[in-house]
Amino acid sequence: MKPSKSIFIYKDRGYSKTVLCVPGWAMDGAIFSFLNLPFNYIIMDQVNPDSFLDDFRDYIRAMSLFPIPILGFSLGGKLGIEYAKHFSEYVCSLILVGIRNVYPRPFLDTVGDQLQKNKSGFLIQFYKNCFFDSTHYTLFKNSLLKHYLTRFSLKYLMDTLSFLETPLKETLNELQVPITIFHGKEDKVAPCEEIHHLIPKKSNVNSIILDKCGHFPFFDKRIKNLMMRQI
Repeated sequence: MKPSKSIFIYKDRGYSKTVLCVPGWAMDGAIFSFLNLPFNYIIMDQVNPDSFLDDFRDYIRAMSLFPIPILGFSLGGKLGIEYAKHFSEYVCSLILVGIRNVYPRPFLDTVGDQLQKNKSGFLIQFYKNCFFDSTHYTLFKNSLLKHYLTRFSLKYLMDTLSFLETPLKETLNELQVPITIFHGKEDKVAPCEEIHHLIPKKSNVNSIILDKCGHFPFFDKRIKNLMMRQI
């Protein structure tokens, strides 16, 4: 069953500024616990594919926190781009991590088949593939893996897969807000070699490629300072 609305959670961390954090597919706001940025967080903790744009507009308007920077990870980057496209007056900048222009339909069909056959087995391998460093994966495994294996229903995972088929390149070319793209050079989920074809040749887009880094970069000690300069 889909949530009636997308769920946003405000976390007052005692800072003067706030950033909207949008997690990736098969993840929730807990994924940002490893990235200790000096901001208050609004976490998009669950997404309703049918209403997420209106839910974002209503929440940001009610909180009077616009324009706001958006930090979108993987699928969350796609959602952040959609927010900026439809409600540019509410977004002051985009930080996009591990995005991919489009996930081909045959690939998504395979993911769906594997999920239905063995949801836990597929997710364990998916999460493992997000990491370049085995030590970082072990930290994730010990802190979040059990939570994520029970957090999402099969139907929710299948419903949100559809977001990954939406191309990004054309929309990125249209956006006027400052954009920074972070990408791991060894990303197995969203191959780094594709990012160069995605980035538009515009002055408002900055790309930062992290070597020895996979799809999930938030354990990387370099990324906190790099992000602080962009938000």
